[in-house]
Amino acid sequence: MKNKRLEDITEEDARIVGGDFFEDLAEDYAKNPKKLKAYIKSVNEVYRETGDVDILTTALKIIAMVKKNIKQQAKKAKMQRSTIYNIFKKGANPTFRNVAKYTNSLGIHLQFVLD
Repeated sequence: MKNKRLEDITEEDARIVGGDFFEDLAEDYAKNPKKLKAYIKSVNEVYRETGDVDILTTALKIIAMVKKNIKQQAKKAKMQRSTIYNIFKKGANPTFRNVAKYTNSLGIHLQFVLD
């Protein structure tokens, strides 16, 4: 799956957590923030259509990989590293407070939008 273009990423790809593909993808996004923003936009659209929380978890993991150092992320979020790792687990059910604290520390701002 190496060198896959953003527009070629399927919903199935986005559900996979971990592996070289996501490391390569995170490295590419770290070099090109516009691609990262486009990815986040597409994740939001898929989530809005499907309601699949796992796709958000996967996106959050990729963003964390872009930002790299979990220890520093945990310190900035004032959270335990283990709490952050638990957010990434497939099927996890982290508290809203933990997700909000962590995403805010990454510069991701949650918002509510009425249709």
